[in-house]
Amino acid sequence: MPLAIPDNLAVFTTIYVCDSKLPILKVRHQSDEEGGSTWEFHANNGPYLLSDVLVVAMKEILDIDPSIATILDLPIDNDAVRSEVGGVWHIRPIENA
Repeated sequence: MPLAIPDNLAVFTTIYVCDSKLPILKVRHQSDEEGGSTWEFHANNGPYLLSDVLVVAMKEILDIDPSIATILDLPIDNDAVRSEVGGVWHIRPIENA
């Protein structure tokens, strides 16, 4: 993991990734209102209810899927999507970011 991203960084995911063990197929790195950025890790099965959303440490995401470390250089205001675990990541700008 890049040194700029600490293991205990709070990131967003869903119950589908953590509890249902669906694969992470979408990663979003988005700017926030405070001049920083947020990370989201999804099974790409949204839209989600607020009750589906979890805040976890980056380490938990990497424990679920160590291959996520390969996409942690994702530029801010971009999504990375893949069709399956081990698949090629496709990077695209977030619309209206």
